[in-house]
Amino acid sequence: MSIQANTRIFKGATLKVDDLALSYITCSVAKNANFQGTVSKKIDETNAASSIHEYVIDIPDPGTADFEITFDPDDAFQQEMATMQDNGETRTFKYSITEGTKKVCTFSAWVMKCDGIDAPSRDSIKTSLTLKVVSAKVWAAT
Repeated sequence: MSIQANTRIFKGATLKVDDLALSYITCSVAKNANFQGTVSKKIDETNAASSIHEYVIDIPDPGTADFEITFDPDDAFQQEMATMQDNGETRTFKYSITEGTKKVCTFSAWVMKCDGIDAPSRDSIKTSLTLKVVSAKVWAAT
């Protein structure tokens, strides 16, 4: 439900990873998603024969996806992230939100970081997950 124009509430978002057996493993609680891409750089190709500055555009980097997860060492998703990190595996992820017509973001990534524990007073124990995105992020209805 939107609280005002162009503002979205991402309540109920889910993160899933392909389990390599025709299904997906769902993360129990993924919060605070942050997808960071980088801007393509200009590469100066100006030379002595140029009458104006000449540039080519560098290849864009799809960046990273960061999530805050409620820590649970028995959670199948978190165990899968540790296995992926140890083995250097790249897999397909799906991040689903509850609003809009295009609700599911599909992308390929490998695990850069899935460790660390943050245990603030009067809050749940959390860990952070950082994925290195290696494909385009495709938003679709399902």
